[in-house]
Amino acid sequence: MKVLQEVFKIVVVVYIAAFVFFRFVLPALAPTEKLTGNRSALAMCGWELTAWKSYQANRPGFDFHRLSDDEKRRVIMFGLNEDFLIKTNFAWGNAANREIVIVCTREYDNVPVPAPWNLLYRNPAHAVGYSDGTTGLISPAQFDNLFLYGFVSLWRLATNSDSNFKIFKQ
Repeated sequence: MKVLQEVFKIVVVVYIAAFVFFRFVLPALAPTEKLTGNRSALAMCGWELTAWKSYQANRPGFDFHRLSDDEKRRVIMFGLNEDFLIKTNFAWGNAANREIVIVCTREYDNVPVPAPWNLLYRNPAHAVGYSDGTTGLISPAQFDNLFLYGFVSLWRLATNSDSNFKIFKQ
């Protein structure tokens, strides 16, 4: 009878431990679905590249200055809440000859998600979009060595007094 009581106690403890693990520990380890930091910047780069490709459906390249006023407005407005630099003129490429065409100047460290077994070590990185339509992350050292000739800030495009269109409709 004592053996049966001991087995019963062990089973109860295992069930309680499993309940606590699945109810409290596991949800705490799961990433949230909220887009923040690099997750948000990567999504914005991807959405923007998709929109740019739809604007330039019959052209082999992207030229900001050949876009309609509404398309220019949309390109500028997408990233004013982040600090993005974009290349205003480039040729669409493939994986072999791709180049960076969008870069987020803010550095985030939430992608990949820090893991407990890695002592929650964070990897700071910048989100980028490539001319083949893909997105990725580059390290701060790669960002510092990035040749930014031909890139322009969205803030600068929005406040450019030489623009022949108004960014904000009146």
